[in-house]
Amino acid sequence: MPAGVGSLGAITAACTLSLATLLGAGAAGAATGGWTPLGPDGGSAQALAIDPVHSGTIYAGTLYGFVFKSTDAGASWAAASAGLDAQWVTALAIDPAHPTTLYAGTGYGLFKSVDGAGSWSRIAGASYVSVNALAVDPMHAGTIFVAADRYLIKSTDGGASWSTLDINTGAAIHALAIDPSHSATVYAGTDYGVLKTTDGGTSWSYAPGSPSTGFAALAVDPASPSTVYAASGWDSSDGMYKTTDGGGTWTAVDSGLPNDLSFVALAIDPAKTATVYVTAGGGGVWKTTNGGASWTAIGAGLAGAEVSTLAIDPRNPARLFAGTAGGVFESADAGTSWGAADAGFRALAVSAMAIDPTSSATLYIGTTAQGIWRSTDGGASWAAASSGLASLEVYALVIDPTNTATLYAGTQLGVSKSTDAGASWTAVNSGLPIYHLYTTCLALDPSHPATLYACTGEGIWKTIDGGASWTAANAGIIGGAGTLAVDPLTPTTLYAGTAQNVWKSTDGGASWTDASSVPFANMIQALAVDPAHPATLYAATELGVFKSADGGAGWMVANCGLPPWPNGFNGLAIDPVHPGTLYASSRSGVWKTVDGGVSWTAMPSAGLSGISALGVAFDPRTSRLYAATSGGSVFALVDSAPPSPTTMLCTDDYQGDARFQITLHFHTRQAGGQSAFGRAISLSSLGVTHGGLFWFFSPDNPEMLVKVIDACQLAQRFWVFYSAGTNVGFTTTIRDNKTGLVRTYTNPDLMPAPPVQDTNAFACVPEFTYPGGDQEVAARQGPAPPDAVAARGQAEPAGAAAAAPATIGGAAPPSSLPAASSGCSPGPTALCIGGRFMVEVAYHTSQAGGRSGMGQAIALESLGVGQGGLFWFFDAGNPEMLIKVIDACALGGKYWVFYSAGTNVGLRVTVTDTYTGNAVTYTNPDLTAAPPVQDTSALPCS
Repeated sequence: MPAGVGSLGAITAACTLSLATLLGAGAAGAATGGWTPLGPDGGSAQALAIDPVHSGTIYAGTLYGFVFKSTDAGASWAAASAGLDAQWVTALAIDPAHPTTLYAGTGYGLFKSVDGAGSWSRIAGASYVSVNALAVDPMHAGTIFVAADRYLIKSTDGGASWSTLDINTGAAIHALAIDPSHSATVYAGTDYGVLKTTDGGTSWSYAPGSPSTGFAALAVDPASPSTVYAASGWDSSDGMYKTTDGGGTWTAVDSGLPNDLSFVALAIDPAKTATVYVTAGGGGVWKTTNGGASWTAIGAGLAGAEVSTLAIDPRNPARLFAGTAGGVFESADAGTSWGAADAGFRALAVSAMAIDPTSSATLYIGTTAQGIWRSTDGGASWAAASSGLASLEVYALVIDPTNTATLYAGTQLGVSKSTDAGASWTAVNSGLPIYHLYTTCLALDPSHPATLYACTGEGIWKTIDGGASWTAANAGIIGGAGTLAVDPLTPTTLYAGTAQNVWKSTDGGASWTDASSVPFANMIQALAVDPAHPATLYAATELGVFKSADGGAGWMVANCGLPPWPNGFNGLAIDPVHPGTLYASSRSGVWKTVDGGVSWTAMPSAGLSGISALGVAFDPRTSRLYAATSGGSVFALVDSAPPSPTTMLCTDDYQGDARFQITLHFHTRQAGGQSAFGRAISLSSLGVTHGGLFWFFSPDNPEMLVKVIDACQLAQRFWVFYSAGTNVGFTTTIRDNKTGLVRTYTNPDLMPAPPVQDTNAFACVPEFTYPGGDQEVAARQGPAPPDAVAARGQAEPAGAAAAAPATIGGAAPPSSLPAASSGCSPGPTALCIGGRFMVEVAYHTSQAGGRSGMGQAIALESLGVGQGGLFWFFDAGNPEMLIKVIDACALGGKYWVFYSAGTNVGLRVTVTDTYTGNAVTYTNPDLTAAPPVQDTSALPCS
């Protein structure tokens, strides 16, 4: 006997015991493991800090808002960014009195950790400032100075409270340094010189002899604090300055320094304070051992990398660390030679990825600043593959499927080509617009791989000779394209995404037409074509995912289960073996759908939490999913779990958005007790976009019909209707994604669920508020108060949701009801359940001038539901009744009839067993809310 019959009220004790074999748990998919970081190592290190007590502990802040930690003096690194919801990390500072307390200044506020970067929290009062520099008072724990653009703030209680200091100059502040012997003396490097305070920041003035130039770095001599070095941050001959009298006078000390570079970082050897190091923005490190009298270029092993920050081991000053655009480097000989010290420092921004179609172990990635990398062992190790590349700023990669040693890369300086698996590259830009070579996307014709399309600053260009020559392919298209997709079965059909539209070409780019039935609200970030059904197309945008099933002629929102704006969906990957399975990446993670975008679930976040994904790639041969990230390099996850039924429904609003998210959690003491989320059945494929079904125990046996009805024209509200044929306890939660408001509806266990008609549920045109703001929670149990009821703006009878007794078995229908037909022939007004039971519903109402007719049937076999179906009365998009005939012959020798209806019109429901001729009829009087029916003696089994 089919499962799912446990949601009954009037059953005997013997039946209750038997139900244990029928209920079972819902068919949940196996859990998938977490993400594994693959590398490559490297990335931009913007800030460094060394623990003054345990100098083997080092912290590094990155360009993309992460912190890494090493506890073995840079031999290995691990991410230490939990809670660090930030943009770039501009500064790190350790409280010397409490070395596990550190501060991170970012482009999005100030953060604090009290457990050695185990976790971070945003500091109120400095929450959303863009931090340029930090300094912690070495003599007074908890005193912090923070430079935030053109103002300076101070806290004396570890960030609990703040005061704004009056510097009164209007200049931006780029550097801070505290006198270690008299910490009320602080220096600030500004656009116009060096400011100084001697009273802890109460008053400031420019140091008398300070040059009127911009200073990006300051350092105070710890042995002689009246000696201060100041490095100019401008490209000029200003160079390096020094004062030996606390800023009273300044002298240029730049002999041996280049005069055409801006300097960005300074560090003084704490043991030999005449030894000072400085770095330049254009690359290079210089050293003086005589207090600046002369400087010598050092840095063998840094390969000209731009060094953003320097740190000296306070217990072993010959050991230096340099944070560069290419990772962390270490010198053990006072800067004479350097080597990479970035094992585990995975901080690259990966903007493109390609998997070799003939070898799952061979991967290529393109980065925004470090060129192309190649792995031949599935990401276990990587090697740079950028020799000859036009630019190290890479935004697209494609592989020739017929000759996988041939690759193309879209870069800041056009297209490059490799014919030796990335060992060397050659620019192939002939014909491309010389002043707008910036190439953001590439698409290859799979049947003719020498045919390639490129998105440039002047639109779309095409080559038919493997890049030897290019011609414009822009006719008809408006705006610059950022993404392309090729129909794999008809490669002359192309799609291009621009700022607000999708464009289509059916002649290989010779001409384009607008394929957007409605404008998209934001930039099209990615396009993907279903390889099995090429008329099915997906578009990822800032607002979510859209889907077209007709080659772009029409589009629908496909956001159910995706987080609300703003999340920035930027990547799509289709499983070619199971094309209904699709992955989408965004700033807040990776999502998966197994039903072609009808519903989405979040992929496990373990390992990827807090890291922005820039794109996804899926290898069906290994079930391996890859995430290209912004500042976390590449992550992988083996997604071999079977599809899990979705637990969320989404319904549209009048703008076609997936505005309302519906979940249902049930619990029951029956059959040993169960508690789980109900599993959703979307009806969108049947034209029903304002509601759906939930099942608890078997997908063949849905328990609830729930709808959010657009009554905006009638009542300026969205209405919530549901009807359930169950007596389990449940909570239905409906969230308005545009406002964050939530409505909840409850039913106690062992009580038949009455229908709910909430005509005051949600406002139609609310002011937009960010999700996560204040929530209105309405807990409702049982029927709603009497209210007007409508089917999407068409008047439908009003009434209370009180239960009325059903008339069972052959009762004569009211004369106003049309007679039902006979024979199990499914049709517009008849369901044929299980090939045996014919169901018809006649309705009548005195409301809205009086109406009567036969309910229109919606069969559910195509959705895997064989035991029931739906009926609608006034609008095909708004079903009114869920009805089921359940085979309980093995349990009680009967077929059971369950139905629930969210209506108060007069009804006559006729269920006929076409094998035996037996029939059962149920009626509901007009103007009375229809109660649920659970008839466990409806029809004999033989």
